[in-house]
Amino acid sequence: MNIKAIISLIVLVLALALAGGCAPVKPTPAESAAETDREASKLLETIEADFKAGNTPEVMRGYQEFLNRYPQHSEAPRAMKTLGDIYFQRDEISKAKQLYQTMIISFPGHQLTRDARLGLAKCESRMGNHKEAVFILRGLSPLFPEPKKKIEIFKMLGDEFTTLQNYSEALMDYVDAYDLAIDEEKTEVNNKIKQLINDSPLVDLVVMSNLFRQRYPESLILFRLINVYREQKKNDQALEMGKRFLAEYPKDPLVPDVKALTEDIGLTVKRIVGVILPMSGPYQKFGELTLKGMQLAAGVSDPQKKDQAIELVIKDCVDDPEAAAQAVAELAGQSNVMALVGPLRTSTAQAAAKKAQELAIPIITLTQAPDITAIGDYSFRNFITVTSQTKALVEYATKTLNLTRFAVLFPKSNYGETFMSSFWDQVSRHGGELVGTEAYQPNQSEYSYQFNKLTGLSAGPTPPQDTKPTVNFQALFIPDDLNHVRNILPYLSYHNLQEIRILGTNLLHNPQAGASENAIIKGVIFPDAFFKDSPKPAVRTFMEEYFQAYGAEPDVLAAFGYDTIKILQQVFKDINIKTREDLREAMYRLRNFDGVTGVTSFNPGGDVEKSLFILTVDGDVIRQLN
Repeated sequence: MNIKAIISLIVLVLALALAGGCAPVKPTPAESAAETDREASKLLETIEADFKAGNTPEVMRGYQEFLNRYPQHSEAPRAMKTLGDIYFQRDEISKAKQLYQTMIISFPGHQLTRDARLGLAKCESRMGNHKEAVFILRGLSPLFPEPKKKIEIFKMLGDEFTTLQNYSEALMDYVDAYDLAIDEEKTEVNNKIKQLINDSPLVDLVVMSNLFRQRYPESLILFRLINVYREQKKNDQALEMGKRFLAEYPKDPLVPDVKALTEDIGLTVKRIVGVILPMSGPYQKFGELTLKGMQLAAGVSDPQKKDQAIELVIKDCVDDPEAAAQAVAELAGQSNVMALVGPLRTSTAQAAAKKAQELAIPIITLTQAPDITAIGDYSFRNFITVTSQTKALVEYATKTLNLTRFAVLFPKSNYGETFMSSFWDQVSRHGGELVGTEAYQPNQSEYSYQFNKLTGLSAGPTPPQDTKPTVNFQALFIPDDLNHVRNILPYLSYHNLQEIRILGTNLLHNPQAGASENAIIKGVIFPDAFFKDSPKPAVRTFMEEYFQAYGAEPDVLAAFGYDTIKILQQVFKDINIKTREDLREAMYRLRNFDGVTGVTSFNPGGDVEKSLFILTVDGDVIRQLN
């Protein structure tokens, strides 16, 4: 090769070398990443500016471009989540759902994935896929440490379960939200809970009441159960829920409403009361009068006033002890008969009370039979008694009239001797003094001997002229009927005892007596359990209703029949009464029942304690003193 050729080759090589040295240099990977970040950041800045300007379409376009260009960028999860939220807000639920699903799959470990799962649950709910929404939400709350998000999730679960009609599950989630919420949000959740309980069917309410024993919101559940049971005429269950409410929540604001409801329900629970009276035979009239009072109290004569709480089942005892005992056995054999009332006379009342004690069913007798309540703890009495009369007289004499010294003039009979002994006992109990007692024969018509003895004169019809009577008593008690007392009273003037107060028993009270008969015992003080002219509101109402029902005025037997049923109505208001034993215990607790026959209680022995009317004859009219 000649030198010229060699030089040309060298020039060519140098030219090629120079040409290669002038070509562009490829950037390194780090340089490429930095450039991508700059571009991505610039795009994000543009999106942020559009967002602040409220240009939502541009924000959406920008995020979509960002995700297309930078799908693996660190801000891609946030962009995807935000774009999904925008689609959801614009009600483009399918697009929002797709984005949330893509994010969950693409970035399973990213912190925002939990938010995407929450968004996906919202999409499923919007699309009516409530079971899918519940499935997603169930595991979300532990992923959020902040209470506000937990509350949101629990509220959503409550809403979803409500839509699915799974009310018990809904309530559990609402309560979880309630426990975390404060202030206005707590009020909002509480309202949701109230609405849910109000809308829940009975079967769910029962489940709820067991799930939330003695914790919120059991009181709301029980209150609703009371109302639902009442609406469905399931009064026993309603009363049971009321009992549970009052036992577990005695200070709850709903207590007054619960008490009112249960009291009203107690009056509608049908209780059957057996009535044992002489409806035939020699004492039929007395049985009929007593029954009229009972039926009036139960509303039998007026369907509009009929008290559904008590149904009367009547048995005729024909004033026969065996028939009375048989009536008790038949009535006690019916499980829904809760109590018995009657009979009237001693022999039948005793037979009935013994059988009732044997069969463990409460009985309220209407009799003066001595020791009738000593038969057993199921035996009660509601009638005027010797003790109630003497106690009322002595209390009035000592406390109102300020009398302290007493004497007794009594017939030598079981009636007279029983009253004398009881009066003496009451005088001692009230701090008084019994300074003299004299007896006379029931058929006696001349009483000088007894008055001479009482006044310290010699025994005999005519004392010596120079003997002066010694009167050391302020009141004279005469336990006898109107005829005997009428014959005795003239002896007061003869023995200068006009200033002495005369006390008697209810035998002196004859509502049918005329003015002339009343005038004979003017000023005499006596007690009774019923006074038809009393201004007492209960008596006035009773008189009006009885006359409207029967076209006649009631007597004391009708009054006792009326009050006895009213007492049972009062006792049956106790929602704890489920059995005959419950009723017995409730009757022992009866205090101060204000009826037409006075204020009534039962003592620990089952006998009646009754504040009676104190009466006197003023001119020729009977008047109430107390």
